[in-house]
Amino acid sequence: PAGTRLEWIIDSAGLQDMGLTYAVGNLVACIPWEEDHTGVVDPPDEALAACRPRLEHLLALAYPRAVVTLGTPAQKAFEVKNKKRIALPEDVVFLHLVHPAAILRCNLAQQETLTRRCVVQLQDLCEQLARGQ
Repeated sequence: PAGTRLEWIIDSAGLQDMGLTYAVGNLVACIPWEEDHTGVVDPPDEALAACRPRLEHLLALAYPRAVVTLGTPAQKAFEVKNKKRIALPEDVVFLHLVHPAAILRCNLAQQETLTRRCVVQLQDLCEQLARGQ
């Protein structure tokens, strides 16, 4: 469900219509399940540290013009004030969106509002990239 919501946000923002390419990745290579496997939890610091070189390598290969994070752990991983942050070149634009799974945990009215906000924020980013900023 969260992946479907993310696809809808990306499609609605019109990335492909603008000729922009994108990739979706994760901070960690393994899904951090709850002990009883009923849900996913935030990745532990050890997993973030172990997977950081892989993510930095992928970012270096992709050389993105922008990075969009979903959820608090991803946002924190790229924050300037985080001493262990994942560094990006200065010209890379950074945008944080609410994680689609968090959106789906809200009531229907909030889901619509948060989803539309994500679409608008992504559209704004695309327009900024199109202007070469």
